[in-house]
Order: sequence, then C-alpha cells, then structure tokens
Amino acid sequence: MPASRPLTRPVISGVHFCMPNTRKTSDLLHALQEDRAECAPIEESEDSIPLSIVDVGPPPPSFVVYPARTATKLTGSLRIEYRALVGAKLPLKVTKDLAAVRAALLSEFPHAASAVELVLRDLREGEPVRIRPVLLVGPPGSGKSRLARRLFELLAISVYRYDGSGATDGQFAGSPKAWSNSIPSAPMRAVSACLTANPAVVIEEIEKAGSSPHMSRLWDAVLVFLDRETAARHRDVGLDAPVDLSWISYTATANSVDNLPAPLKDRFRIVRVPEATLAHLPALASNVARELACESGEAGFVAGFAPDELAAMGGAWQRQRFSIRALQKIVVATIETREVTATRH
Repeated sequence: MPASRPLTRPVISGVHFCMPNTRKTSDLLHALQEDRAECAPIEESEDSIPLSIVDVGPPPPSFVVYPARTATKLTGSLRIEYRALVGAKLPLKVTKDLAAVRAALLSEFPHAASAVELVLRDLREGEPVRIRPVLLVGPPGSGKSRLARRLFELLAISVYRYDGSGATDGQFAGSPKAWSNSIPSAPMRAVSACLTANPAVVIEEIEKAGSSPHMSRLWDAVLVFLDRETAARHRDVGLDAPVDLSWISYTATANSVDNLPAPLKDRFRIVRVPEATLAHLPALASNVARELACESGEAGFVAGFAPDELAAMGGAWQRQRFSIRALQKIVVATIETREVTATRH
C-alpha cells in the first residue's frame, strides 16, 4: 500500500505565524514522491521486540484538503507550488493543555474574561482545533488583535493575516484560473503557506474594507468560507478545483459593526472586547513588563512597579483612554526613567 506522511514546514524560534512559502517546488514534489513510495518490510531479529506489542500511541490526525480525484491539470508557474498539496495528508493540530491556555489568556487579558471564555467555548482537549467564526469588537487599543494573536499562539496554530482595511475588492476569494495573474483564495493560500489543514485566518479591521457597490467586496467574498458545509465543498477559482477548507478557523477584528452587512454579522459570532480600566493596570503593566523581558533579556524589566510608578502610569494611561498600545509605551518610559534614576544614584 502506498504510504503517505504529513508535509511539514520548519518553524523558526517557536513562532507559529506563517511566512511566505519559499520552499522549492522541486523539494515539495520530491516529498510527495517519497510519500507515495512503497514501504519496505521491517525484518525482526531474535532480540528485537515484536512490533505488535510496542505501544506508540495513535497517529496524529491528518486531512486531505486538495483531493487528487478533484484536481485539474495544473499549469503556469503559480500552480506549481500547489501541486504538492494534491492528495497530501496535512496535519490537523489538536488542542493541548486547554486549561493552561485559558489561564494564560485570563491572566493577560483581565479586562476581557468573558471574551476569553467565549472564544474558547468550541475547543475540546485532544481534539483538532477549530473555532467557529469570531468577530472581536471593541474600541481602538482594547487588545483585540493581540487577543487573536495570543489565542492561536498558545494553541500552536499557524496564522494567516489578512488586512481588511486595505481590501478594496474581492481578492480574498481568489481570481479565476484563466487570468494571467490568477491566485487561489486566501484560505487556500493559508493552507499552502502553513502546510496544515487547520490554520487560522485573521482578518484585521474588517469594517474598514471597501464598500463600493460597483466593485467586488471583501464582505461578500468571505461569506462562503464562514459556513462549514459550503467551505467543505468550495471550488477554488484560482485552482479551478474543489477543495475542503472546513477545518480553518476565522477570526476578524473591528471597532464597530454598524456598517457591516447583515449576512456577514449573521455568520460571525460577535464577541465584545471591553476597554480596560485603572483596576486592571497592575496586572496589565506586569504582563507588558514580562513581554519586554522576554524580548530584551534585560533584568531591569523584571522588577515590579512601586505604588508611585503605578500612580504615574495610571494618570498617563487615563489620558490615552486606556489603550493597551499606549500602555506599552508608558511601561517602557517608566522603566527607562527608573534605570536613569538608578544610574544617577
């Protein structure tokens, strides 16, 4: 029987955000040839342990996104990188240490405990990660984008980012294969870039996408992917072939939903991310300090904040309307002031 194995892409420094697919096509095709090679029989010696009693545990789940029986003839330079996906069993990342993920998110987002619980509602320990479409809504600086990033980072799920504010057309769904500059849909590009069957697609500032009725819109293009049944039978226009994108998780962020069309709001589960308050300052400031410590490795970022430092930061933060982005700058300035003062003394 032909044996197949999941395609893998190395992850640098533990970062699970997707980078452009730079793997050589020849390498990918060679990997597929190995996948389809016949397995050689394993000979057991007298001293070897019988394979039948070796418990290696269940194999990791996998899923074929691009079935070979539905693939059309691939031509053109862009299609080459997708040949490696035809019939390939891609890994499905499973939920691990869900309790630890919940505890970390609640610690990092003390002002958004309800939002954290809502976005984690679909996950089950040991099962493949898939979250129903979520729209994180809240004022600027409330931590929506960071919440989405940390959620999938803690779950070890690759993320494909899509800038909604710069979208003035329906290219999210791809462009027809007959065009000279055709591209597959954004979800299919996510699968190709991440080489997993269940990556996450995060659409930033979806409410700022172009809304002209005379042009195709992101709001319309994304609809078909948000329904699991239609996503499982989606015909990608860039590949001119049916693909199964039903395991992808979609998360979008917005400051408001007032101008979003009703069909889009119906398909998203709207989760409110409230603005932080002064009561959350000690925990949030400590979280920012810990992140700075991880990034810089400087011991000065580890020490806690004195009451006078928290009071000064609170006044500055209140003037910035409790923006998490502004708090990061305030914490940096506070630590720099502390170090300057310590040097003088």
